Amino acid sequence: MFISKIRAKNFRHLKDSTLTIDDIDSTKDSDKDKHQLSLLIGRNNSGKTSFLVLLEKFYAGKPLDFYDFPVSLRDDLLAFNQDSDTNKLAIQLFIEIQYTKEDSLDNLSSFILDLEPDIFQANIFFECTVNKKRLLDALDKITTSKEKFIKNNISNYLESKVYAFEKDEDLKAENRGQNLILRDIKDVRKLINLHIIHAKRNVSSSDSDVGKGTVLSKLSMDFYNGESEDEVSELNVINQSIADLDEKLNEIYRSFFDSFLKKAKNVLGLENLCVVSEKRYTTYIQSSQNDQILRETINNEVYAAPGKYSETAVKAKQQLLEDHQNYCTQSQVDSGLCKSVGKKPGMDLNAATLFTLSDSDGDTYNAKVAFVNNIVGAADPMIPKSQAKTPAAQNYVLMKSQNDALISPAITTLKSIQLDFSGANSVEGGKGTPVAKQFQDEVKRYAGNSPEYTQWSKVLSAQTERGLLVEQLKMKALDLSLAGKKYREYERMEAQLASLVALKLKNGGASTSVRKAGLQAEQNEIKRKTN
Repeated sequence: MFISKIRAKNFRHLKDSTLTIDDIDSTKDSDKDKHQLSLLIGRNNSGKTSFLVLLEKFYAGKPLDFYDFPVSLRDDLLAFNQDSDTNKLAIQLFIEIQYTKEDSLDNLSSFILDLEPDIFQANIFFECTVNKKRLLDALDKITTSKEKFIKNNISNYLESKVYAFEKDEDLKAENRGQNLILRDIKDVRKLINLHIIHAKRNVSSSDSDVGKGTVLSKLSMDFYNGESEDEVSELNVINQSIADLDEKLNEIYRSFFDSFLKKAKNVLGLENLCVVSEKRYTTYIQSSQNDQILRETINNEVYAAPGKYSETAVKAKQQLLEDHQNYCTQSQVDSGLCKSVGKKPGMDLNAATLFTLSDSDGDTYNAKVAFVNNIVGAADPMIPKSQAKTPAAQNYVLMKSQNDALISPAITTLKSIQLDFSGANSVEGGKGTPVAKQFQDEVKRYAGNSPEYTQWSKVLSAQTERGLLVEQLKMKALDLSLAGKKYREYERMEAQLASLVALKLKNGGASTSVRKAGLQAEQNEIKRKTN
């Protein structure tokens, strides 16, 4: 008897995935022992753990929450109403079990529905659905944000059940009532003996940290693993500057930590324990800090990104106006500038929006994108191909190139802040945590006067010497991380100041309006010659 197939639907990023165990004829003597061990191999974040986590949640009766639903269904869940299809929103797990005549069927009998002598298959169906009536009743009483209520409380309105079924047709809506046979989870526990040992993906002194996946947890892991596989040559230009600074600081750090690391090596029995350079921190921080991702974000989200043109000036302005419709204020509606008040009134005009923690999608993130576009402005219009070789067109391109280069540091800074305060969706296990929030949590943990510090202190008081060493390493890592973060902020400030000085010198003290007038004159000249 063995599990031959596992299928997961609507769980995290497993939208509809099937795991099939190799087809082996267990009636043959040569194959009888081949189901004693199965290996699931795949790249990181491909969903290996998710299969087991989902099975564990159903098996142990652990609650599912908002972030266990796939990203593609979260908007539907947040907009839950009387017309919502609970079957479409259901998290499901299917297990197919193969058996032979020689197997004892005492524990499997509850799931065997087909008694044909040549059928040796049983099917188990786990399903977690929203209790529609209870959730709608609760939403009717909510006077604040219903979306926030659903995110925080959906677990209380989810129901998990286990069924036996014969064939896939039984799962269709019209057949479910009579063909799905409700079973007790105890029947599953009699049949399947499940024990999961979770990998400690973070080096921590307490189980309270398991699964958080913080930047500092990954840093601590590297303290124990020694040299990182990432090479300096793979870092981007900005990170290279940080790496240069690290080289100057490494000698100081090595001297400072020398006695501490010797003691740590003896206690932990590790040979390659060392101070991790800040350059390795930059390789672990979320993808928002990767220079390539940052460039792509700027190019994809900023209408007037360096080197980008619009078909016409009118179209460029219209694009900005259309985006603003989602963030119209009551005053704009009253004055006839907007048809209705937006979901996030005025957020695309408020700098505080950039510093608001959010997911990497949704209204708040879109407001951040709109805010940056409002600052940068509309893209410059294209040059007619017929005039591309004219002196006026060439002057126009040169002036735009200079303008793009001068404003680039400001755009980079704004988008870096935006991404630091926005989480990622690509993390196995649900929603990623924004970089800014990770720093905030770690500072609260170690700085005192917070619930996080109180909890950490309780855990620390019961730690072994090894646990205390781990925590000391993590605190040193936080110091290094904050120093690197501050250094990058200084770099961006320096780049912006350099751009302002260059602009001042270039214009000989002329105002921005005069410079824009020059660009407009070039555009008018091109249009005149075209006509």
